[in-house]
Amino acid sequence: MTEEAGTRRRGGATAAGHTRRHALALMGTTAAAGLTAAASARAADAQGGRRWVTTWSTAMTPPSLGMGTNWSQEGFAGHSVRQLARVSLGGRTFRARLSHHFGTRPLRLAGATVALSAGGAELRPETVRRLTFDGASSVTVAPGGTLASDAVHLKVAAHERVAVTLYFEHPTGPVTFHPWAGGTSHRASGDHRDDTGGAAFTETTGSTYCLAAIDVAAPARQYTVMCFGDSLTDGYGSAPDRDERYPDTLSELLAAQGTPHAVANTGISGNRLLNDTFCLGDKATRRFRRDALTQPGVRKLVVQLGGNDITVHSNHPCFGDTPEVTPEELAAGHRELLRQAEEFGLPVIGITKPPYGSAPNYKEHHDKIRMGLNAWMRQESRYAAVIDSDRLLGDPTDPVRLDPRFDSGDGVHPNGAGYAVMAAAVARHLR
Repeated sequence: MTEEAGTRRRGGATAAGHTRRHALALMGTTAAAGLTAAASARAADAQGGRRWVTTWSTAMTPPSLGMGTNWSQEGFAGHSVRQLARVSLGGRTFRARLSHHFGTRPLRLAGATVALSAGGAELRPETVRRLTFDGASSVTVAPGGTLASDAVHLKVAAHERVAVTLYFEHPTGPVTFHPWAGGTSHRASGDHRDDTGGAAFTETTGSTYCLAAIDVAAPARQYTVMCFGDSLTDGYGSAPDRDERYPDTLSELLAAQGTPHAVANTGISGNRLLNDTFCLGDKATRRFRRDALTQPGVRKLVVQLGGNDITVHSNHPCFGDTPEVTPEELAAGHRELLRQAEEFGLPVIGITKPPYGSAPNYKEHHDKIRMGLNAWMRQESRYAAVIDSDRLLGDPTDPVRLDPRFDSGDGVHPNGAGYAVMAAAVARHLR
């Protein structure tokens, strides 16, 4: 079977370079307290037959040291936490979803607001809205639970950035979070949820806390493309606060080609296909249903996984004991993801593992496993299409290494330009 433009099936011409633009201001939140993600996925907005569609998301992990300094283990006590999210699909009615999936005691939220961002921790004053939960400003989330806010009416354009501010009056204990957010979260002491200035928010980290998703009420013709994977989906290696992950660019490309749909991201840096980690999420075959298949409005999926099963063999406490894997075992893991997706009738695009020959942890026998998995994906898998990032991002003069134009500097992760190449290949299959 031949390959064209680094993809298989439904081939297309290679995409030319494109200009990225980043907006600010975004978001709103909505609907029914107590709804789980699975229940809300079936719920329709009462206004004009619209339904909830995930316009932004992030995958949750247990509180831990994660990938650097963060506030997940200490939690919050008398703190306001302001977090930014760039919506992929705009609208006028939104809701926020909170997660306490890895919590061990009730999480008390004293209040929350949403507004369009004015950059950093600052807000556009005329856009600040109070979030409520079944009509109340405060709410308690049970351990292991998720919660959706009531609908909030706020006009937000596609690719604008919104700020959600959560105020925790009483000690929370450790909180569920996303370690590498690709952006900056801000913390202030005291109740500053209504502050439009950023002066009180003197502390920052690169993680996201409790805020799992933002949904928009959208027409039935629009849906969510869910991108599920590890650090290459999470966008590790791209510039922070620039929204240069491949799902970000994919959303822009879909809008530019006249097929505007939401694009959501549930990648976790360090996540594995076959094995759980202490810090970086349940194994993909376990979390796929929760983080991808049951999210509101999902109709298509993109999966990129397996690299950490192959290459990460260290004594880092996040990973624990790492068994060696074979291409056949990794293929079985991908088949399991496809089986789960088939239960929901959802098509899945797969992405191969790009080369990493210039990385410090490169080993030739591990690379043979990578090549074996990639060959199976191209030739035998039942993915609706395969994006061959191995060939798209490889150095033409040394195919076991990343092309220097696309290397973030660590030999493993693409930079923004590399992620744009991946996004363009995916977009061709979503026309």
